[in-house]
Amino acid sequence: MIEPLDESQYLAHRAGTVPQPVALRSWVRAVGVPFRRGIPHSFAYLLRDEESGVHVVDPGQDTAENRAYLSAVVAESGTDPRGIRSITLTHFHRDHSGLAAWLARESGCPVRLHSAEIAELRAESRGSRYTDGLDARMRRWGMPISRASLIEITGETPPALTVPDELEPVADGELLPIPGRRVRVRHTPGHSPGHVVLVLEDEGLVLTGDTLLPHINPPIGRSHGGEGNAVGRFLESLELLAAYDADDVGPGHGYCFRPLGERRRDVEAHVRARLAEVRTALASGRGTDAWTVAPQLTWGPGWANLSGRNLQSALDQTALYVELARSAPA
Repeated sequence: MIEPLDESQYLAHRAGTVPQPVALRSWVRAVGVPFRRGIPHSFAYLLRDEESGVHVVDPGQDTAENRAYLSAVVAESGTDPRGIRSITLTHFHRDHSGLAAWLARESGCPVRLHSAEIAELRAESRGSRYTDGLDARMRRWGMPISRASLIEITGETPPALTVPDELEPVADGELLPIPGRRVRVRHTPGHSPGHVVLVLEDEGLVLTGDTLLPHINPPIGRSHGGEGNAVGRFLESLELLAAYDADDVGPGHGYCFRPLGERRRDVEAHVRARLAEVRTALASGRGTDAWTVAPQLTWGPGWANLSGRNLQSALDQTALYVELARSAPA
């Protein structure tokens, strides 16, 4: 069973509020940055190097309020956005990367992220998978066009993400240029093709982005693109993380916790159980594609209660599981 690293963070999570900044180590702060209803915040991480320079990981969603808030938190470290030494992203989703372009302009720093994430941006597949190519996706799911109303998304459409002017690729195994600190990049595709975690090797702490979260199973294939099947790649990423099973975790949402291995095994068990469900549905002859397999699977709210964005997510992920089940039989 996992346990929170900080009680105030955990209580904020239970209350659905944004936690106050918390020092995880003498040079590492977790900063809850407001996001939206249902997902109250993402975590930005401020890392101080041995020369007192400040480095930012996953600065959060871009709003005027968040710019002011992050500036105030950075000021507590004795600098301002213009004094930031580096910006690194675990992945390029708006709740983690939105402020990166602004912060890069203010500081003059390039934005570091994995080359697979950069390739996706250059292929113009950035942004939400819930808005692009619905007709093509419905065909891939096997969903009748006449049922399109079930996946309509109502409400305000978020603005397009601003891509930073200068992107600098990082690679698996690379140490980030943070003076006096050993922060190693590990490529963990699955949630997105270029997702990475950052291992603080001398601290027993891993910043996992959305690869491991304390309270939900992370969506797989959250972005287009990438090589191989996203579910298969995600299982490989979980296997890679086994080397850090004893470490503490700074996730992308929720609350910071320990140990990594407990949550990693739970998430892997969930993925393998879902894959077994999909194989059973295919073997029964009652399912041939995402649209016919998905109703036979277990869904938290119940299949009949899914609509809009949640139904799109369910069908996208079911399609990935169907693809893997067919390519790699049990």
